[in-house]
Amino acid sequence: MVNQRFLELYNQELRHVRETGREFAQQYPDIAARLGDFEGISDPYVERMVEAFAFLTARVQLKQESAFPQFTSQLLRCAYPNWGSPTPSMAIVAMAPSRAAAGLLEGYAIPRGTRLSSQSVPGIDGVCEFVTAQQVKVWPLAISACRYLPGRPQEAAHPSTQAKLEVTLEANTGADLTRMRIDDLCVHLTGADDVAGRLTEQVLGRSVAIRVSAPEGPEPRRFTELRLDALAPIGFRDDEAMLEHATAAFAGYRMLHEYFAFPQRFRYFRLAGAQLAQAIAKHAVNNRVNIVFYLSSSDASLAGAVDRDNLLLFTTPVINLFQRRTDRILVNQLATEYHVVPDRRRPLSYEVYDVLSLEGYAADANDFTRFAPLFAPADAREWAPSRAMFSLRRSPRLIQNLSGAQAQLGNYRYSDVFVSLVDRDNVPYRNDLAQIGGDILVTNGALPILCPKGSSHDLAMTDSAPVDGIRFIAGPTEPSSALAEGDTPWRLINLLSLNYLYLHDQTEGAAAAAVKELLSLHALLVSGRNHAHAQALQQVQTRVVTRPYPGGGPIVYARGVKVDLTFDEMPFGGSSAFVLGLVMQHYLKQHAHLNSFVETTLHGLGRKDIKTWPAQLGHKGLI
Repeated sequence: MVNQRFLELYNQELRHVRETGREFAQQYPDIAARLGDFEGISDPYVERMVEAFAFLTARVQLKQESAFPQFTSQLLRCAYPNWGSPTPSMAIVAMAPSRAAAGLLEGYAIPRGTRLSSQSVPGIDGVCEFVTAQQVKVWPLAISACRYLPGRPQEAAHPSTQAKLEVTLEANTGADLTRMRIDDLCVHLTGADDVAGRLTEQVLGRSVAIRVSAPEGPEPRRFTELRLDALAPIGFRDDEAMLEHATAAFAGYRMLHEYFAFPQRFRYFRLAGAQLAQAIAKHAVNNRVNIVFYLSSSDASLAGAVDRDNLLLFTTPVINLFQRRTDRILVNQLATEYHVVPDRRRPLSYEVYDVLSLEGYAADANDFTRFAPLFAPADAREWAPSRAMFSLRRSPRLIQNLSGAQAQLGNYRYSDVFVSLVDRDNVPYRNDLAQIGGDILVTNGALPILCPKGSSHDLAMTDSAPVDGIRFIAGPTEPSSALAEGDTPWRLINLLSLNYLYLHDQTEGAAAAAVKELLSLHALLVSGRNHAHAQALQQVQTRVVTRPYPGGGPIVYARGVKVDLTFDEMPFGGSSAFVLGLVMQHYLKQHAHLNSFVETTLHGLGRKDIKTWPAQLGHKGLI
């Protein structure tokens, strides 16, 4: 695959040699008469020399043009850590507790970062690996029933109640619900996009009360009302991130990137706390208990459309992004950079996402030099007395020998990563090194879309756990290739100053255009997936407000910014803009400084005030 810009430069150089050569020959016929004969070259060797000269000079020009984008891309990665890397395949998987889990009264925690292997990919000698994005706590229970009931219920727990969602938990055979300490339930909302999206809005946006009670019976029902802060969304904390995220980088970009790559990963809610565990044990009857969400609005489209299959326990987002050691690379003192190859035996089975660490080894293998990344956020630097550093360059893979099953992946553009050994002044590092190696993050490229799925054992866990089977319930998504340079870096640079204070200084139209550009760029990172969601933004309004300072203690007033976002919900295909609004609310919260706050309200065209989130305190330092 030839770079189009290289072809343009080649033709330009070839035309230049022929035209200027003819002029030079006419001006100095005694010494350069042969330079004027390019049009009718009969000697094939001369013609090849001219074309080879144009080829080499075009390559020199292309290298010169790419020098500045390489510099800016390295700096941009400090602010946008994932923009220059491919977006890996993502999925949601469900784990089925084994019969051996019946005695797990405290549950069994499967930690974040657990590796899962797919079945053998047809036509490929190997499997794909996925990594869990959040902890999964497995209990010997299941959701046996779920009903969405529109209309004001008789036992309305709140004056504004207009509907309720009733979920029944039931212990598995041999388990005792009254003895379990269920203090953490993570629930994934699934099904058709319109149903799952509206149900997410109802639970996370409309809940005004939550009660735990015994299943219906002849006696008056008793209940325990949970605190509303027991309910929370999932996917916004750093320990729930799918994409690798440096601590010093801005977390809001990661959230937007994940939304446009895989919006289903935010259709989660968590019920947690000691009060939940006590209430379930207290009200369980015949190994069953009800959890009822009382909602402030009614959605008639959900009546009869919600059942137990729309709420799933023991699921987690997974991503085809994992760590491994690179093959050792022989050091040549004449080389300026080295190709990072994860596995020389299967080069098309892996694609390098990032280089985490690099070590250089001397010929006697008794000593090694640790290299730190030259361009990296401050917390990632490994400052040491040594000046040994490394920098990265990514370029499209030029040769793709795809055959058989791999031929189906032709639309995916693989890339290669090259590493240069430099010192802190970015000049070549010289030492008596014989080899280099290190830890890298890799993906399986486009192979995950070929993974077999549809059985109860789509994936296998590398560690032992009380789980009978793991299956895909959403995805794997199609990965997105690393972005070509183009004008994307300049568009990203323009957004470095974007925050809620910047929006407040703009006119209403300019603020909406800036946020729409932000959303469109993150859609571009995933090949334009869900780009219509970015274009659905219609208005952004900001104003300074004064509110009681959130939190406990004496009443203190603080100044903050109220942001109103208005979306056209037509591009969401019958679903709701709520999930994108939820992501934007957390994005804006990340911008707020200490002793200030952001209050976000989401509107839809034709339906006002979808959700107003409480004022969110800032934790960002002023300096």
